[in-house]
Amino acid sequence: MNMRRVGPADEALLRRAAEEVASDLRFAGLPVTQLGDSSAGPDLEYSGAGVFYDPFKDGASLGVFVTWNCSQELHTAAISGGDAAGRSIAIGGTAMDAMREAIKQILTVAGWGVDSESVGVHESSVKVFKPS
Repeated sequence: MNMRRVGPADEALLRRAAEEVASDLRFAGLPVTQLGDSSAGPDLEYSGAGVFYDPFKDGASLGVFVTWNCSQELHTAAISGGDAAGRSIAIGGTAMDAMREAIKQILTVAGWGVDSESVGVHESSVKVFKPS
């Protein structure tokens, strides 16, 4: 598939929208990391909400997205094996589901549209948009 990037003006709009989304989440008290352009690759060295934008206009992946990343301690415990791993995976999965729902509710009240179904390749994320 040939990935076509949006033009500079449209990318600037995506970048600005990502900044506004991050600002609203910070205002609500969530720890937020600006991840920038999704083509830079994943940054997994943060905890909390990660806000990024996908500038490629092929499919549902175009737009601004928010994901939740659990603590590095939890990630380490989950891959360590043994009883701690099972507990960590259960806690991490529950936290991810709960925080995704909280993020959706916060952004909806802040005036954003949110979609957790049509997210393209960003399956664990929430897509955020300005409602029409």
